[in-house]
Amino acid sequence: MSCPGLHCPGCGGKEGGAAGLVLLVVIIYFRHQIIETLRAILTVVEIAGIVLGVVATLAVLCAITYAVLYVRARIQHRPAPRRPIPARVVRVGAEPEHAAISAACTRPAWPHSGWEDIHTYSNRRNQ
Repeated sequence: MSCPGLHCPGCGGKEGGAAGLVLLVVIIYFRHQIIETLRAILTVVEIAGIVLGVVATLAVLCAITYAVLYVRARIQHRPAPRRPIPARVVRVGAEPEHAAISAACTRPAWPHSGWEDIHTYSNRRNQ
């Protein structure tokens, strides 16, 4: 095969075989260094993969922790559900229907019993 010569008049194809042979000799001569370089590159790629895995795991754990704390805060600040308070209708001037309401509606006499003792004692102190 001859070179089509896009930018030059072209070569007869004989120099291409010599360049391949030179490249093969260089690879054979430096094969130990090339293998060691490839091993180092593979080690770097493995370390980068491990680091990316750890970073991704930490990001997921942080996102889960944030979501849990957010939901917990929303639940704690949620107002308690309102319960309807049963209303009791008390008619003024009418007889109470239940004993508990009648006891709550009656007022004790004023002044309370024992008021005279307190009043007398306070008058003694002021004199």
